[in-house]
Amino acid sequence: METNGKYFIVGAFVLAGFAALAAVIIWLGVANPTQNYAYYQVYFSDPVNGVGKDTTVRYNGIDAGRVAKLQFDADDPKRVIVTLQLDPTLKLRADTVASIENVGLAGGSYVEIKGGSKTAPLLVAKAGQEDPVIRYKPSTLQQLSETVPALVKRFNVAGDRVNDILNDENREQVAETLRHLTVATEQLNRTLVLVGRTSASINRLSDDTDSVVKNSQAQIYESVGQIRALTSDARKMVGSVTRLSDDLDREPTKVLFGDRREGYTPK
Repeated sequence: METNGKYFIVGAFVLAGFAALAAVIIWLGVANPTQNYAYYQVYFSDPVNGVGKDTTVRYNGIDAGRVAKLQFDADDPKRVIVTLQLDPTLKLRADTVASIENVGLAGGSYVEIKGGSKTAPLLVAKAGQEDPVIRYKPSTLQQLSETVPALVKRFNVAGDRVNDILNDENREQVAETLRHLTVATEQLNRTLVLVGRTSASINRLSDDTDSVVKNSQAQIYESVGQIRALTSDARKMVGSVTRLSDDLDREPTKVLFGDRREGYTPK
């Protein structure tokens, strides 16, 4: 009986401990707001290499959540739907974008979220969407991986065309063209030298012309002064002649013989 009593007490303590642990877990799930998450989706149209469940999600470089689920899009076989579990305090904007980035060249992958502009409206789920959808933007590395093969192909095509152009016959034609171009360049240089000399001559002629014009202006100003003086003397002469003519009309004898009248002499 005593042994059974001990087992009962131990069992009671174990049950009480489990009950206390369950109560703590329930309290943490209800009272602690950090256990609540916000869910968003990203539609990736490129391969999601290196991304899986629990992959880190960063917001502007800071850890902000994890990948909760990956699934294929039933309507588009090229697209993968990735569900993100994020910090609920994040206020994502409608122009927010998500991309897959890598830690260095050989490091692991993570999902990077870049915040939008503060003037954009908040990102919310649209009609028919389970969660708000973040717009996908290929990373720089993905863009390079897509662009480089096309560039290599273009370089190969260009190389083939150059090889076709620079065959033996075309090389001779190119060499002949270069010789003509050299001759034309020499002629152009001689022409430019001649033009330079002509320009110098024109400049000297212009300077001489300016000097002549300045000297001519001085002479013209001097001649104008003399003409003005002659004009003034001519006007005076005309005035004198006019007065003489008037005197001849009034008293011709007086003008010719002088005034012969005797003055009054008192007796």
